[in-house]
Amino acid sequence: MKLKRLILGLLAIVVLSGFIGCTDEDAKGIRKVKPNKNKYVDIYDVVKEAFITDKGYTDDIAKHMTKEVFDKTNAYKSYPVHKLEYIRPFRIEISLKQVAQHKDNEKVIVDMKYSIKVIDSANKIVGGSGGDSADIPIRFTVEKRNSDWVVVEKVEDPFEDH
Repeated sequence: MKLKRLILGLLAIVVLSGFIGCTDEDAKGIRKVKPNKNKYVDIYDVVKEAFITDKGYTDDIAKHMTKEVFDKTNAYKSYPVHKLEYIRPFRIEISLKQVAQHKDNEKVIVDMKYSIKVIDSANKIVGGSGGDSADIPIRFTVEKRNSDWVVVEKVEDPFEDH
């Protein structure tokens, strides 16, 4: 009976250490921000909309993001969609995930990762598609203004050595 308990205990330790071990991201050498269970703001929907919208800087986006941050984020402003070689409409494939949040004085810092691909209607890749456009670390700074939150800064690859 004691032997069974000992074996089950050792087995549990082995299984748990497998879960705690090296993640796929660690194995690929991707820089990783440790997740934080604190969630001060939810900017996911606004950030995703800012990436993919072809409607420009709308009133809905303006409520929660400065124009400067929008211009740095929007795929229609970041990729050469205006070139004549590309045919509208465009399809934007994006993967966006929040990694962590923390407070810095009165500001909230939100770390995310994204991958993006912009494709025209003839299936020509306009931008993105992996490599330089896959799992890009991105950091947003959020401030409280008029009893609401506003994304006021965007830094792409905030961990890059300059």
